[in-house]
Amino acid sequence: MRAKEFVGMQPQPNLHDLTNAAWVFYSTTPDNVDIDLKSEPIDKFIPQAKGIWGHFKKQIGEKRKVESMISTIKANIPFSLPVYVKFNDPTLYVVEGRHRLCAYWLSGAKTIPVAYVKPIIKQNPRMIAKWTGR
Repeated sequence: MRAKEFVGMQPQPNLHDLTNAAWVFYSTTPDNVDIDLKSEPIDKFIPQAKGIWGHFKKQIGEKRKVESMISTIKANIPFSLPVYVKFNDPTLYVVEGRHRLCAYWLSGAKTIPVAYVKPIIKQNPRMIAKWTGR
C-alpha cells in the first residue's frame, strides 16, 4: 500500500468541515478562523482512534463509511482530507474527521493530515474576550 505516508501530499480542507469546526470551537464562521495544516504522526491519535472505532464498528452505517474510506486509501486513490483539531488543544480532540481518523489508522497510515483551527482575533472586544477569556 502506497498511502502509508502523507508527508508531501497537500491536504485538502473541506468548507463543510471547516464550518463545523469553526462553530464547535469558537461559535463563529470560517471567515473568523485560520487553519494550520500539518502532517502529524498517527501515534498521537491512536488512543482516540481506538475509542472512536470501538463505537463506530457497532453501527452498520458508521462502519461502512470507514470501510469505504479504507478501500479508497488501499486503492491508492488520493485521499488527504485532514482531521480538524482545535489549535493548542493538549488532548488533540478531533471534532471533524473522526471517520477519516479511523480509516487512516486502520489502513496503516504512519502520518495523517491535521488541520489545527485557530481564531483570527479581530478588533472586536467581545470576540477577543470570548476567545481568550479576558
